[in-house]
Amino acid sequence: MTVKEAIKQLRKMPQDAKLVQLWNSHLRSEANVIYLSKDGRVVLADFNEHCMNTEERPVDAPPWEEDSFWETRDKPEIGQSGV
Repeated sequence: MTVKEAIKQLRKMPQDAKLVQLWNSHLRSEANVIYLSKDGRVVLADFNEHCMNTEERPVDAPPWEEDSFWETRDKPEIGQSGV
């Protein structure tokens, strides 16, 4: 699915609904983080998810050789923006 196709589908849905991931027959995690990966894909993830592969990290994230355990951002504190 492309970003354009996803936006088309998301426009039909309640705009305040949570995005979650279906994995292994259960809803597993929320999509709280979105970024463009080094290999050009748009990634949805939850807070504090680690990514080992350099190509799957955000374009501005360090490579595996510099940080072998890179994580998505922390959940913001109450009152901070989650964007």
